[in-house]
Amino acid sequence: MIQDFSTRTVTAILLVVSISSCSNEAPPAAHHAFHIETTHNGQPLESIYPRHSPDGQWIAFTAIRGESNDIAIIPVSGGEATLLTNNGRSFQPTWSPDGDMIAFTSWDTNGNYDVFTMAVTGGEAHMITSGPGNKAQPDWSPDGKQIALAGSDGGHRDWGVWTVPAEGGKARRLTQHTADEWHPRWSADGEWIFYSTNRSIDVDIDFWRIRASGGRTRSSDTFPGGRVQCGAFT
Repeated sequence: MIQDFSTRTVTAILLVVSISSCSNEAPPAAHHAFHIETTHNGQPLESIYPRHSPDGQWIAFTAIRGESNDIAIIPVSGGEATLLTNNGRSFQPTWSPDGDMIAFTSWDTNGNYDVFTMAVTGGEAHMITSGPGNKAQPDWSPDGKQIALAGSDGGHRDWGVWTVPAEGGKARRLTQHTADEWHPRWSADGEWIFYSTNRSIDVDIDFWRIRASGGRTRSSDTFPGGRVQCGAFT
């Protein structure tokens, strides 16, 4: 796994479980990593959180410029990146299923993290979460109607898994455990949301799942003795 985020390239890890990229895209039939050079105004960019577009032609990522983080897109062949945000506090992009929109995490006017959406062509960002606490790590549902995220409610409970309508509205907390739960990822059929948690005693971090409609949480396969933070599901 490549986890050195000081590199000035986007590194694609072609594995089913990808710790560093946290992508939910199915990997190509290959067994090697490759570099995609990223630049902006002719200058190299530090690039993290790559997410592959549904049509396979673009990569959305977090572009780091000094102390600033912004959402950018670039063709899969590499080259000059297009910045979609310019507030210096945006990261963790994810594509809508039709490839027209990108959801991402950014700061709101109160200094909290919230989830925003915007057209891939640019324009105004729309904040779809609100209220106390932080909301981050968005992942778009396969039908495009909901976005799963990790967040807190501003109280004493730890981070949990939530869903919110893609157009914005009232967020719903699905998990109620006192452990931290993050990095939600939809199953391909939209029935389940998988996530990482530190609730288990056998490993530091492992996978659990819950139905998107809510209900009882269930343990999923883990890597004994290891740490699993986020996965990709085919």
